[in-house]
This record gives sequence, C-alpha cells and structure tokens, in this order.
Amino acid sequence: MISKSLIEKAKSGDAEAMNDLAMLYFKKSVEDLVSVEVSNSTQFDDWLRNSIEHNNEEACNSILRWAQKRVDNEDFEVCLTLIEYLAKKGNAASQLILGYCYDTGYCGSIIDYNKAIYWYKQASNNGEEIAKERLIEMGMFYSLP
Repeated sequence: MISKSLIEKAKSGDAEAMNDLAMLYFKKSVEDLVSVEVSNSTQFDDWLRNSIEHNNEEACNSILRWAQKRVDNEDFEVCLTLIEYLAKKGNAASQLILGYCYDTGYCGSIIDYNKAIYWYKQASNNGEEIAKERLIEMGMFYSLP
C-alpha cells in the first residue's frame, strides 16, 4: 500500500518521492500484471516523468538498474523500452547504453550502426567520454553522418 504522505510529498515537488512512487507503480504494473485502483502505466509515466524532469539522477539510475535485471532475465523488450525512454529524456548514461545496444546487439537489439552513432553522439554531447571514444573508433570503420 502506498502511503498518503508519499503521494503528498510527490505532489509538492519532492523529486525523490516522485521517483519512489514511479518505482512502486512500475513494479506493480510490470511484475504483478494485475489491475489496481489506479492506472499503473499512467501513474508510472507521470511520476517518472516528473522525477526525471526535476533532474533526479536517482530516478534514472533506478530505471537503469531495473533494466539490467530485465537483461539478466532475458526480458530484452522491456529493457530496451526503459533505456530508450531515458535516452529520449536526455539521460547521457542511457544514451551511451542505447548506442552500445545498437552497436553490439546487446539487449537483443538489431545492430544498426546509424542508430548507434546517433545515440553515441547524443551521449557525447551530454558529456559521456566513453561515447566520444567509441565515435572515434567507429569513425575509423564507418562513415559518420
């Protein structure tokens, strides 16, 4: 059961509370796959979006850790969805990971060097040094757009 105080904190702008709520709703909707009193996917989207928009790094890290567990269980579709969600929100670590997925086929993704380069560039522009290094390496073998 979700406490009313946690909901109130999130509504007042507490990014950590928003993240906690997002994780609770997401875990419930994905792992239990049952209907509950509220629309889980809507609540997850709302709280996670708010937490990420408040630059809550822990929200992003929580999702990335959860995504890694999905890889370990070979639930690649969920993993890629989570990583792509964060990458599109501007999270540099997720952009780097998504580039790596398209570069190597990690998470069961189809290798697509154009997408890999795109996401490596996004990550590089957001300060990920590893992405910069990978772009240089790829530039030796693939033409950069």
